[in-house]
Amino acid sequence: MHHGTASLVDPKEEQEELEDGAFGAGLVEYSVGKNGDIYPEGTGRLLRAGTYINWNLHLHAIGKEMPHSLALAMRRLATHPALRESLGRAAADYWRREHAPSIMVERYRALLPEAMARPVPTVSLPAHLVDDGGRVLEAIGAQFGLQPLAR
Repeated sequence: MHHGTASLVDPKEEQEELEDGAFGAGLVEYSVGKNGDIYPEGTGRLLRAGTYINWNLHLHAIGKEMPHSLALAMRRLATHPALRESLGRAAADYWRREHAPSIMVERYRALLPEAMARPVPTVSLPAHLVDDGGRVLEAIGAQFGLQPLAR
């Protein structure tokens, strides 16, 4: 994959056409070599009920369908075992170097103190995203004589 985008689509609203034929409200973009996005404090996206994510993935740099290029690449891989082996080995080496569990643990350990140092954001969310169902569970438990757990 060369690059990809994700956008939010709310079926109740008119959709804006984005570049590369995507639609909706732009959410994130990935391209080769890009690190993650860090959004400013206090920002976010409202996901209304029924909203979905539209994924738009491209195998080619220019964002157009290139079926002949994909077919040629697959044919080349099918007929060149040494190339398959070389690409597979390089991919496995990259994955071990960049995404091995020990590497990911090290990166998360470095990131967590930074995240913990930031203030906890206060956001206003719809009740269905905030309510953990505890009150309903307590009401059901009470019918059986159960006491609620301390929160």
